[in-house]
Amino acid sequence: MTDDVHPSAEPRSGRDLQGVGRAFAVLEQVGDRPMRASDIARNLGLPWATTHRLLTYLTERGYLERDAADRRYSVGVRAYALGSSYLARLPLHHVSHPYLEAAATVSRATAQLVKRDHRRSVILSVAEAPRHHIPEATIGCNYPLHCGSKGHVLLAYADPAFVDDYLDRPLEALTPMTIVDPAVLRDRFAEVRARGYAVTDRDVRLFSASVAAPVFGATDEVVASLTLLVSPPELRKRQSELVELVLRTARGVSGLRSDSLWPEPIGGAGRPRVIRNAPATPARSRP
Repeated sequence: MTDDVHPSAEPRSGRDLQGVGRAFAVLEQVGDRPMRASDIARNLGLPWATTHRLLTYLTERGYLERDAADRRYSVGVRAYALGSSYLARLPLHHVSHPYLEAAATVSRATAQLVKRDHRRSVILSVAEAPRHHIPEATIGCNYPLHCGSKGHVLLAYADPAFVDDYLDRPLEALTPMTIVDPAVLRDRFAEVRARGYAVTDRDVRLFSASVAAPVFGATDEVVASLTLLVSPPELRKRQSELVELVLRTARGVSGLRSDSLWPEPIGGAGRPRVIRNAPATPARSRP
């Protein structure tokens, strides 16, 4: 591998493509959390020499950074720049943010806009209320789709074939409260479609709970989920208020529908209800 490869050059062989795939696999590994080389090699089933070569290449080009103290690799500034360019070109990220800020202020919660990326939910935009901060809830953080109300919403409205494939594979439990039984999850998804929102408690982190509602795009397909994140005691005290606000805010963002604003739809189990005459600004919840 050299620096003078032309950007449009085609891979010369299947071996080149394999190398590209391995490099992306490494980036995805450390994108979840900083990791040592030995952990990356074990998780990916790669020989040590191959892993070392990939890590060296990606680090030299700025896609990874290595902490000399703990010898862990993390996402580098060049990879961050690529991800930031996606958000910069996504109008939805910008036009929805005032709605997130209003919801965060009213609810005293962390508000998130979340999109599905294959088998994970990825946070695209975040607004935090003053003096309210929940760790691991910032832009770019991602989780398995079956974890959290945001993922439940995205799976509830996803294509049934995708859901079948997702549930046929092993499901990771992030906490003892994470639901990993496919039958129970299917029942939850049916409830989400019937009610129009999801509620989860301590299934992503033991210090957090959340409510989420679907955001609809120009073709009446669910393209994202809007989430309010609070502590478990706050959810138990104010669940009705939070549900009301997340539904109103999701309707407001859905009311901005335009082909130019939305990413590709994630597919749906049937056609979700169409939201008409959404408010121009998020409505305040009742005291």
